[in-house]
Amino acid sequence: MIRGYVGAVVPEVYRELFAAVAATAGSLTGLLFVALSVTGRARAAGPSAIQQVRAAAALLAFTNAMAVSLFSLVPGTNPGYPAVVLGVIGLLFTAAGVRTILSSQATAPQQRQQLGLVIGTRRRKGHGPLGLALRADRPYPRAGRRV
Repeated sequence: MIRGYVGAVVPEVYRELFAAVAATAGSLTGLLFVALSVTGRARAAGPSAIQQVRAAAALLAFTNAMAVSLFSLVPGTNPGYPAVVLGVIGLLFTAAGVRTILSSQATAPQQRQQLGLVIGTRRRKGHGPLGLALRADRPYPRAGRRV
């Protein structure tokens, strides 16, 4: 183990950032619950297993961001340990989500589409791995400039 990083804490400069991220994640989690309670199962497009995986993924993403931000706000706390634990939980959830999608009643094209979203391999022509539009003369987008 590297000794220099055992007591690492978040600098005071990032305190406002983590407070904003925690507040935003909490708000989005609340909005997700409202959206799920208002939207009826009959109106949801696609198989219910896929809709449940999508909702659970959104909930997990929001609560992970909120948890890491809240741990970062505690003075003298190293947020790396909770971040690693939540990252492992996220990977396990991804594996469970893939298993759920593959065992669902969805058609093969629906399953391929959802697995592409989960794994991140679904790309449109002319777009990079993060959905950024790429041009032939500039294969990688530059920061701060429109592509």
